[in-house]
Amino acid sequence: MRWYVVVPFAVLSTLATAEGIAAITTGWVLPWLRNKVSRPRLWGYASLLMAACLALQMFDSPKTRFPFGDLGVTVGFVGLVMMVVARRPAKVG
Repeated sequence: MRWYVVVPFAVLSTLATAEGIAAITTGWVLPWLRNKVSRPRLWGYASLLMAACLALQMFDSPKTRFPFGDLGVTVGFVGLVMMVVARRPAKVG
């Protein structure tokens, strides 16, 4: 893969990992998402999955025999569903 694709993916993957770890350990979420996210730990796990998705996308190539791109897209969809659930208000009752 070309460097102009790998570098942004690596930077975004690193930032998503840092955000996910911060959300899981301390409950901290980015300022523009604080009023929208009701479950910060679930958001953190979803952020880690999205970081894994980006990392898997970097290894996708026609030369590899393992479908890293397909696995990355699947992991990304699971992370996206988790992020949607994390933004829903918690049930009371």
